[in-house]
Amino acid sequence: MEDVSEWIGKEIDVVIITADREKQRLVLSGREAAKIKRGQEKKARIEALTVGTVLEGKVETIKPYGAFVDLGNGISGLVHISQMSTKRVATPEEVCKEGDTVKVKITRVKDGKVSLSMKALEEAPAPAEDEIPDLSKFVSREKATTNLGDLMKNLKLN
Repeated sequence: MEDVSEWIGKEIDVVIITADREKQRLVLSGREAAKIKRGQEKKARIEALTVGTVLEGKVETIKPYGAFVDLGNGISGLVHISQMSTKRVATPEEVCKEGDTVKVKITRVKDGKVSLSMKALEEAPAPAEDEIPDLSKFVSREKATTNLGDLMKNLKLN
């Protein structure tokens, strides 16, 4: 910095980069201090997220294992491929593409990472007619009792 006169009397946050006693030299960084502060603020925003919250976000990038969704305010989360749909998904591109707006549910917030699910917002599909089991063969036509004597009549004690 050539002219330091504009900084005289101002308070700024800095981080010490180098301290050399012999040369009486001190190197400080305001940029590094700002970077640390932004990281702390982002961590606080992530920790403030609540599991179960439904949000709308924009697909940032797609990877073979899922899609990263921008939730706004500098926060992104991962929708793992297994959480994209109730149907089997071979590749994330089958469900979404970069730039798509998607609804997601927060399923986990841990270690500064946000896990999301699109699958949790889908309704479970109704079973097909041929998949509904016939329960009539399991219905008992015998009289049900709650009498203690009836319950213990076949009990043998040794």
